[in-house]
Amino acid sequence: MNTLVKIGELSKQLNVSTRTLRYYEEIGLIQSSRIDESKYRHYDSYAISRMNQILLLRRLSFTVKEIQEIYSSQDSERILTILTRKLIGMKSELVEMGNLAQTIEKLIKVLCLSANKSDNIITTLENLYSCERELLENETVELVSSEGFENKRILGDLRIIRLHPMRVAYYIAKSEQPENDAWTVMMKWVKKNSLEDLFTTRYLGFDNPSPSQGNSIYGYEVWTTVTDDIQGNDDIGIKVFKGGLYAVANTKLYDIVQAWQQLYKLIRNSDEYEITDNQFLEEHIVVSEDSWSGNMQVDLYCPIRKL
Repeated sequence: MNTLVKIGELSKQLNVSTRTLRYYEEIGLIQSSRIDESKYRHYDSYAISRMNQILLLRRLSFTVKEIQEIYSSQDSERILTILTRKLIGMKSELVEMGNLAQTIEKLIKVLCLSANKSDNIITTLENLYSCERELLENETVELVSSEGFENKRILGDLRIIRLHPMRVAYYIAKSEQPENDAWTVMMKWVKKNSLEDLFTTRYLGFDNPSPSQGNSIYGYEVWTTVTDDIQGNDDIGIKVFKGGLYAVANTKLYDIVQAWQQLYKLIRNSDEYEITDNQFLEEHIVVSEDSWSGNMQVDLYCPIRKL
């Protein structure tokens, strides 16, 4: 039998206000019923289950608008895009929080070493502010419009990002399909070290060496970000990437060649930036094991500097 629960009971059960329940009903996320013209709203097991899902999504920082999109969409690709977009945003926020934590650590170290802490703190804060402001100003700005390109859907979300130094595990494979070979070895090592469960883990790669005419064999190097306590083995090396300024755009794995071509062209036509010899990168946005397909979202990182 489908048990009906009054709005007040459900409010206590889920620890949410009756006003919140009424609001979610008004915007169509849940439905209630009234029994024998009762003035009380009653919710069935389906509505209660839906509310639990909504509260989970809210705890995961999804907005009400995003939740509406998820439940109104019948397209699994659209839902995957929404979830991936949220994951990318949360990872960016996490990186920023890490940068802020490093700034506080710098302040603590300077003050601990200072003989006169009360006089030194103002000077220290001024110096830190000057350095951090320069980084933040270059963190994310618009590059140029992608209008005018055919199939411009291939290249989206164009932005400029300053990558901070990161410690990475790396592996290089050389074959006719080195990407698959390299990721197979790396992901086996990642799982062995339980890195796939860490929210901060990122997956990047690039041609090394690049394909050459008349030669079907080329190389692909893959990176996985790691903490200081992680060590490599005979196959997997560890190194520190220095970071730098990058033009970044997202695409799908099956569109990656055309997307790179468009990104190159955009930067070459820019009056503000030029391409540098820093490392080109492809970041694979991994949501689950099923993400490793041609439909995977990939962020392209092109190294640049201001003219």
